[in-house]
Amino acid sequence: MQLLTTIPLQTLFRIHHLIHHQTQHAVDTDSTDNYLQQLEQLGFLPGESILVQRKAPLSKDPLVVRVGASTYALRRAEAECVFVA
Repeated sequence: MQLLTTIPLQTLFRIHHLIHHQTQHAVDTDSTDNYLQQLEQLGFLPGESILVQRKAPLSKDPLVVRVGASTYALRRAEAECVFVA
């Protein structure tokens, strides 16, 4: 697993930008956001596999993602806090 500082910025993106049924690995969470502790407790940790299972039409809420063996529906504001590469 690479540290966030060693990954080129152009290869990082947020999970709400993933397409349907695309899997990526979590790299970091936005530490300035209020959702940080909640997301980490749910399992959004560096190195975890994240699969986008469903997206609401027109890029609205919610975004259904699978992290490890658990599935969660995230609001867009929460999804914007997780970076993948």
